[in-house]
Amino acid sequence: MLVFPAQEAREKRKSPSSIDTARHWRYGLPFTVHEMELLLARPVVIGLAILGAVASTLAMVLQAHGTIGKARAKQLNGFGYACMGVSMLLFIIAGFRG
Repeated sequence: MLVFPAQEAREKRKSPSSIDTARHWRYGLPFTVHEMELLLARPVVIGLAILGAVASTLAMVLQAHGTIGKARAKQLNGFGYACMGVSMLLFIIAGFRG
């Protein structure tokens, strides 16, 4: 491959984050490798599970006290289960990655 001096100088000036950003679009991924590692981090997975559990519990308690209606409780419960589902999916992906 023929590399011109100006092109070589531009490549040397690039920061690691701009190189990662360019690389992830080449493969068609909507995120960088660093962002994926952040999503698979243990605190993020546990945090999503806890957020989901709190949201589902809060939906039940608030509906029982009459603070929110049945439709809003169903939405909040759905949000909680979605958070827990994403947490489980990330846990599985992290397990396969080693």
